[in-house]
Amino acid sequence: MNRFLCFCMLLFLFEGTAFSAGNQQEQLAIIGTVSANDGTPLSGVSVTPLLYPNNRAATGADGQYRIRTVDTDTLLFTFVGYQQLKIAVAGRTQINVVLEGTDTFMEEVVVVAYGEQKKVSLTGAISSVATKELRQSPVSNLSNALAGRLPGLVAFQPTGEPGNDLSQLFIRGVSTFNNAAPLVVVDGVLGRDFAQLDPNEVESISILKDASSTAVYGVRGANGVILVTTRRGKSGKPQISFSSELGYQSPIRLPKFVGSYDYATLYNEALANDNLPKKFSDQDLEYYRIGADPYLYPNTDWFEEFLKPFTPMTRANLNISGGGDKVRYFVSASALTQDGVYNFTKLNDYDANAKFNRYNFRSNIDINLSDNLTVGLDLAGRVENRNYPGRDTWLIFTILNRIPPNMPIKNADGSLAGDGLNPENPMGLIAHGGYRDFYGNFLQGTYRMSHKLDFLTKGLSARAAFAFDGSFDYNIHASRGYAVYQLREDGGYNQFGNDTELGIGKGYAYNRTVNFEAAFDYNRTFGDHQVTGLALFNQNRLVRHDDGYNIPFSYLGYVGRFTYAYQSRLFGEVNIGYNGSEQFPKGSRFGFFPSFSAGWVISEEGFFNKDQEVLNFAKLRASYGEVGNDRLGARRFLYQQTFQGAGGYRFGSAQAGYGGIGEGPLANEDITWERARKTNLGVELGLFNDQLYLTADVFHERRDNILTTRGTVSAIVGRQGGDLPPVNIGIVQNRGVDAELTYRNPSSNKVNYSISGNVTFARNKVLFMDEESREFDYQYRTGLRVGQPFGLKWDRFFESYEDINASAPHTFVTQESLRPGDIKYKDINNDGVIDANDEVPLGFNTGIPELMFGLSGRVSYAGVDFSVLFQGAGNSSVFMDNFAIWEFRGGGAGKVNEWHMNRWTPETAATATYPRLSSTDNPNNQRLSDFWMRPRDYVRLKNIELGYSFSATALKAVKIQKVRLYLNAHNLVTWDNVKIVDPENPAWAGGDFYPQQRVINGGVTIDF
Repeated sequence: MNRFLCFCMLLFLFEGTAFSAGNQQEQLAIIGTVSANDGTPLSGVSVTPLLYPNNRAATGADGQYRIRTVDTDTLLFTFVGYQQLKIAVAGRTQINVVLEGTDTFMEEVVVVAYGEQKKVSLTGAISSVATKELRQSPVSNLSNALAGRLPGLVAFQPTGEPGNDLSQLFIRGVSTFNNAAPLVVVDGVLGRDFAQLDPNEVESISILKDASSTAVYGVRGANGVILVTTRRGKSGKPQISFSSELGYQSPIRLPKFVGSYDYATLYNEALANDNLPKKFSDQDLEYYRIGADPYLYPNTDWFEEFLKPFTPMTRANLNISGGGDKVRYFVSASALTQDGVYNFTKLNDYDANAKFNRYNFRSNIDINLSDNLTVGLDLAGRVENRNYPGRDTWLIFTILNRIPPNMPIKNADGSLAGDGLNPENPMGLIAHGGYRDFYGNFLQGTYRMSHKLDFLTKGLSARAAFAFDGSFDYNIHASRGYAVYQLREDGGYNQFGNDTELGIGKGYAYNRTVNFEAAFDYNRTFGDHQVTGLALFNQNRLVRHDDGYNIPFSYLGYVGRFTYAYQSRLFGEVNIGYNGSEQFPKGSRFGFFPSFSAGWVISEEGFFNKDQEVLNFAKLRASYGEVGNDRLGARRFLYQQTFQGAGGYRFGSAQAGYGGIGEGPLANEDITWERARKTNLGVELGLFNDQLYLTADVFHERRDNILTTRGTVSAIVGRQGGDLPPVNIGIVQNRGVDAELTYRNPSSNKVNYSISGNVTFARNKVLFMDEESREFDYQYRTGLRVGQPFGLKWDRFFESYEDINASAPHTFVTQESLRPGDIKYKDINNDGVIDANDEVPLGFNTGIPELMFGLSGRVSYAGVDFSVLFQGAGNSSVFMDNFAIWEFRGGGAGKVNEWHMNRWTPETAATATYPRLSSTDNPNNQRLSDFWMRPRDYVRLKNIELGYSFSATALKAVKIQKVRLYLNAHNLVTWDNVKIVDPENPAWAGGDFYPQQRVINGGVTIDF
């Protein structure tokens, strides 16, 4: 202890001596101004004397500073978004400096709810992507350009059908049993669609991930928010840009079926396995092998015959922007055409191919009527036409997957071929089954006004906006029946079905949305302190004329926001949403949703060593808040008891029947919204002068009041299932991390390049869902993931009849029907039988991946540019089922996939990867089990682009500013373990869907 005290005294004396020695020099009072290279004063610039860092100062609102140090010192000027500068004092008492801007992330302006903020001041979790990246994806649907580009966004595209290829989007996974889709806001208007915007119209897309950024949306913000901002004009010369593209699409992956010879051979084997006589003789097999007759012994590849290998897609855009000090404008027009993959679609007076045509128009105009008053008028329109065969898409691909290769397309007399097991012929479905035509017209208008109120107090302004959206959909459904014919042994034909006249049905739907908002904004700096405020009123009403209630969907709410910043290093923000929905009973329609967040730029503190080249920026963020979700299912007004038609009674001697009215599903007068409590912790680091930038967030959400149906109510009370009122009792926890790491080299280099990677991991857990009592603990869904699949665990293939007799009975079938080569399941509970009690959790959620990631890179040199995007997903599962997967599905009508060739036989028992073949459905083998489950994990080469821009010197003579030629591709290569179908296809991947498309695309952009 004595030695420690002596050490402390010596240390104190040493510091005192050093301090006295350092103060022997006379200190000067130095003043000055810091400005940007355009003369604008910079507020919040850190001025640090390197010899006396504790004397640090910061510039005020006028860019001025005052500091004391010695004349031999050096001043270090640092400010986020600008290059740091060192100036020797050299005895001067006034030092004015100009800071040069840097290509830094922190100067980026990010769109937030009802406003904008610089990235450095953000305290919430927000990610953004700009037009440049979106245009690299040659897709018809803008939602398909987002996968892999934004941390926190989970995206997958189930189908590639023209006009219906919308990606499913989720922000940080799923936290509810109900609708988990995020709210979409376009140019401040809630609920607008963005998927059919042309990418040339879009300035940026941001996703709001935590409660701090979404609380202002209150009852609609719990699932996150997608903010889309369209482009606006800027002062300057008119900029005219024209782009034109031509691309070709091809299916990424189709099931691979065997030909007629292998089909017939394996069908005979399957019949023998079922103790049935064979269907095809040795002579039949030989005739199939040599292709003896195209009608009696055909070998039809139905996918090759009826699907085109390549189909065109075109896109063109012309946009003009510019303006002066008073008026700024952006005008855009675009056209897109996309053809489908079907063959033989023009055999009648109509074209039944899948097609999608879209025409977009946009005009965004801003006018300064005075120094204080600004108005804006946005007009946007869209015309769409979708065309499809008369029969549903799923049916067409079901038949293509089902109909065997030994069935001809047509008979020798030209009639359509078919039989009792195959009464549907793909040519009939596609070419002769009619057509479906959908016409959509969409009109949007927004009028805005903004007025500065500096005469009341500096920094105050008022604004208002009124928006109207109208859509009209008109559809024609023309369908007809057709006959198919089976050749008999006597040379005649058996007819199945009948040819009918084309019957035409028509329908329409009309929707309109009115959105109004009015707000006061406040933005003021007081020395080192900056405060902003927002008070806003919003009303949104949507009328759907095809809605059975014919009552508007109405939202009304109030928003409050207050932000505080100190010296651009300490930030605080409070957001409040108070809003409600007509979905809930009177007296319970409004809710209060607060959030709190803070940020600390550690690198702006005096103790931070700024005179080093590694870590130049460090920031911590934290937020907590509560948000709601009112999207509780298709049924509206759950608090109202409804009545509906019901069976009646018979009266009188004639026993005449009269209908009655009965009570519908029970009402819940206490219905309310889901409430999410969200916590977010984030860190942002800039290294090597912001060339390497990291953003990482850890999040936790507890969602309660989730609407679900009680499982513990016994049927003895007379109500069960759909008759029970849904109640707000579900609880789900969701937590995870998302991060993005970006490196880009200094822009001054001749070779410019960047590389960026992002990852999202979100795992949910059901905390309560009121399950019925289960016999075994492993059967409970509580404690597992939302949508957790259950099924049997496969053990192996039965080796012999002795093996079957010695094994636990499989109760799904009779013991006598089991054969060697059938699937043997595990007896999980060891009760001596295989039944539903042996079903256990299998794999992951079959729809929404827990893991999403993207890796992108870009390089440019001397007019040549190259970019690439890899995107992938993990921790998701898919069940393989139906015609594309199971052999001879549907009473022997199905066919055989290539992977069935490795089926179990006594000779291949040791190496078989597929059970023994059955000539019809096999209720033992074709059960939900991990045998049919595959991991949906995949990596795609999502986008690749190569471009060349001609130099301005070469184009000067023709007065063209820029010409860029480019070639790009989408969904070019996929690495996965699913193999048979695409990993992004629907959860039950039976192949009955329009295939995903690979796109090879070329284009030109000309700027005048």
